[in-house]
Amino acid sequence: MAPPQSDEQLVDDPAMVDITPPHPDEHFGDDGPGSLRDGCRRQEPLWIVFDVSGTIRLASGLRVSSHKTVDGRGRRVTLSGKGLLLRECEHVILCNLEVEGGRGHDADAVQIKPGSRHVWVDRCSLRDFADGLLDVTCGSTDVTVSRCRFSAHDKAVLIGASSGHVGDRRIRVTIHHCLFDGTRQRQPRVRFGRVHLYNNYTRGWGIYAVCASVESQAADRDCSSSGRIRSEGDLFLNGAQEYTENDLETAEDDQWDFEVRDCYKPWSVQPASMALKELLESCTSWQPDQCTDDVKGKLPLKTCHELLMVSLDIEKNLHEVSLPFLVLHGGDDIVTDPLVSKLLFEEASSGDKDLKLYPGMWHALMAELPQDAERVYSDIISWLDQRANCAANVSVVNTGTASA
Repeated sequence: MAPPQSDEQLVDDPAMVDITPPHPDEHFGDDGPGSLRDGCRRQEPLWIVFDVSGTIRLASGLRVSSHKTVDGRGRRVTLSGKGLLLRECEHVILCNLEVEGGRGHDADAVQIKPGSRHVWVDRCSLRDFADGLLDVTCGSTDVTVSRCRFSAHDKAVLIGASSGHVGDRRIRVTIHHCLFDGTRQRQPRVRFGRVHLYNNYTRGWGIYAVCASVESQAADRDCSSSGRIRSEGDLFLNGAQEYTENDLETAEDDQWDFEVRDCYKPWSVQPASMALKELLESCTSWQPDQCTDDVKGKLPLKTCHELLMVSLDIEKNLHEVSLPFLVLHGGDDIVTDPLVSKLLFEEASSGDKDLKLYPGMWHALMAELPQDAERVYSDIISWLDQRANCAANVSVVNTGTASA
């Protein structure tokens, strides 16, 4: 998750540190040199990865400082006993972790308070804690929760501490592509904040799914006077119903100051369908991918040789490319040289070809800052629209000629 351009100063790229247990057959240590706790408390930006799978039994809440990425991809890392504390921090990513079995007073799996901002929780499994699974309170804001699974719990997600915390008016949270599996309530419960929920699946709740109160707005229609929920494009299955305290939508719309279309492009949201339901059942939570191995490991020599041969063969035959194409490339890409895209554009024999270079952007264009990624999407759609309109005009002209 990249920091926004409005920040006073962007930090340098984080260093990578490995977390390794003292012996292969033991659990990770809770503290000490090389431990997760040691990495999270350090002040410099860090990308924290794990050499092996294992369980970290936390004796106390694990505080995460600013500019940290805790990346469990490629391993199966479980945190138990206590949870993660994100207090007065910014630019934190939690990815592909399992957090479960927390006990004690105010024990949350992930607790984001007070005054934290720019937090991304992605592909995590949160279950069975004494208090909540995820709390965003006390003025924390700009939090995204994606592709997570919440299960085996009562009160899942709390956004906004209480009716007395007016500072929570600044809260902004997005929750998308998450599965709430058997959590009884708070999917989420919102006070004061502005929350966007999309492409989530909630099943087996006991009391309610989503609740908004105390000046809050959740775009996912509880039209009560104290809080509002707007539900658009939802599927209600197995007898589930949308509950509204009243149906005076016109009056409530006048009070609505959060428009989803102002924050998200329409192509970022999938239609509610059974296919989406099945996707969320299988692809949320911790996933057994091997991303960190790809980053840290060395390719075999034979594989490198084959890649070189294929690349040279493609380069020799660029002139044979004759179909229409659009190439988009980050101007600062250090994974694939932008000169390669320029060469394709110059050598291809296609009569309809375009090349767009984006200065200051890197290899994964869709993972850039939201406004930059939206510019890339807009360029793609504009290119397609132009050719679709031309094809339609040709069809109309041909039809008219045939009729004459």
